[in-house]
Amino acid sequence: LIAQALTNLLKNACESIETRRQEDGGPGGRIEVALRRAGDRVEIVVADNGRGLPEEADHLVEPYVTTRAKGTGLGLAIVKKVAEDHAGLLVLTNRPEGGAEVVLRFSIARLEEKVTTPEGTADEGSAAAE
Repeated sequence: LIAQALTNLLKNACESIETRRQEDGGPGGRIEVALRRAGDRVEIVVADNGRGLPEEADHLVEPYVTTRAKGTGLGLAIVKKVAEDHAGLLVLTNRPEGGAEVVLRFSIARLEEKVTTPEGTADEGSAAAE
């Protein structure tokens, strides 16, 4: 599920960069992905130099809300649902230098509770995580 969320975020970043380039012919695109630990939390950060988020970015996480002509409006809704299903938080912000930053923030303790075996049953001794 987290892999699906990351796929959606990377797709959004690529589309945002392409839209910016079409609008103003700006520089090449750049996407940065980081994983960082902050105390008892882990954060997955996806940042880009695309067109950024609209003023009312909070609405983008609602199903069927999109800013794209051909968008379904499900990408960020899915990301938000994955975060919530893992007791996490989704944070959307515009970067001062342009573009957007999306952070998936999770409690490490809660992620460890989600550790499963390939059969999908809880196994606290397993090293595999979703």
